[in-house]
Amino acid sequence: MGLVFEALYCPEGGFERRVAIKRIHPHLAATPSFVDAFRAEAELSARLAHPSIVQVLDFGRVGDSFFLAMEFIDGVTLAALIVSAGAQRRELGPALVGHLLVASIDEARRAQASAPADDDPPTQVDTAKDHGA
Repeated sequence: MGLVFEALYCPEGGFERRVAIKRIHPHLAATPSFVDAFRAEAELSARLAHPSIVQVLDFGRVGDSFFLAMEFIDGVTLAALIVSAGAQRRELGPALVGHLLVASIDEARRAQASAPADDDPPTQVDTAKDHGA
């Protein structure tokens, strides 16, 4: 769906913060339905608040490029974690899998109670290194 970059957020006031910027692939930015889906992802993600789901900080547009600014978490993506485990012929530890499932289900229930029926589930899941995996 998009490209993700690490960036430095430097607003007025002199402080800095590392953030993750997700940008729609340029060839998809011209498709209104895709931009609408990206905007819906930003809206839903911004309503979620859980330690295992990254926080959305901003959604915007620069020229023809739409972006989503999110909290930066130093770790690997869930996709990379699964691929790495598979390549090593290892399973993800039960503690990590349990933690991710419980956190995701818990927040999905809360989001479902307040979200319109056509929203998509969140796609950013924290797999930071400190979950005892």
